[in-house]
Amino acid sequence: MQQWLSKLKWKIQNFMQGRYGFDELSMALYYGAVVLLVINIFADSGLINTLCWFFMLSSIFRICSRNFAARRRELSLYYKYSAGPKAWIQQHIIRFRERKNYSYFKCKCGTTLRVPKGRGKIKITCPNCKEQIIRNS
Repeated sequence: MQQWLSKLKWKIQNFMQGRYGFDELSMALYYGAVVLLVINIFADSGLINTLCWFFMLSSIFRICSRNFAARRRELSLYYKYSAGPKAWIQQHIIRFRERKNYSYFKCKCGTTLRVPKGRGKIKITCPNCKEQIIRNS
């Protein structure tokens, strides 16, 4: 059995030589397909099933592709358009972790201000526009 697995590993490595391989976009497409597959178990929709297959086949196509330039362009576009949502999610995760110790307020200029909780009525000065806000922390 071990010899068979060793041969299979060698064949896969040999096949993947010169191919693009697994990257973050391929992983996102793969995980998207898995999520859609789970949703389709409950929804039983032809559209969701088609999207699931599209995501899965796109992921496999990217992994097995030999066109490195096109895959890098796609990956850079993925990074460009996913940076905003990732930052937003990360910001809200941090806020959730710090919810017991800090309160967050928005200034008129759009800056988010973090102040410690439990201090009562405090005067907050925005570091960006120097406006002062009086709030309960």
